[in-house]
Amino acid sequence: MKKLFCSLFFIIIISLQGCSDDFTRYINLKDNTSKNYYYNEIIKKFSSNEPFELEVFDNNFYKTFKVEDEYKNIITGFFNSLTSDNFIDPIEKKADEKLFEIIIKFKSETYYVTIIDENSIYISPYDGYIKSDFIDMSKIDKNYNLYSFCKFITNKKEPL
Repeated sequence: MKKLFCSLFFIIIISLQGCSDDFTRYINLKDNTSKNYYYNEIIKKFSSNEPFELEVFDNNFYKTFKVEDEYKNIITGFFNSLTSDNFIDPIEKKADEKLFEIIIKFKSETYYVTIIDENSIYISPYDGYIKSDFIDMSKIDKNYNLYSFCKFITNKKEPL
C-alpha cells in the first residue's frame, strides 16, 4: 500500500510539472490607450487601397445584406470625415440594443461597426481583445450617417 501511495504521489508530481510552464507568454493583451485604435487600423487599410467587402446585418430580422461596390464610398467617406471630437468614452452596450452591424471584411481582418442608435456606434474586430472604439455621429454630415446607410441598404436589397 505504501508503494502504491508513493508511486501515485510521484506520478502526480511529475504530471504537474507540465502545468508550471509560462502559458501567458502566448497571450498578447495590449492596452488600448487611445479612443480610436480600430479606426486607425481601418484607415491604414483604406489608405493602402486594400480590397474589402461590405455586409449589413439587420439585428431585428437576423438577415445579412451584401453591399454593392458603388456604395463603398459612403463607408470610406464616413471614416475620412471623423475627427477626434467624434470619439467618446465607452458607453454601456447591451446586446439587445444593437440595430445593425456593418461587417467590413479585409483579407486579413474582419471589423464590425455596430450601430446602437441614430447617433452612437462602436467599432471592434471579430476577435478583438482591446476595448471598442465608441463614436458619436451627431456632428457628422447626414450623408455619412451609418444608421441611415443601413436603413437604405436593408430597404433596397434582398437578403443573402
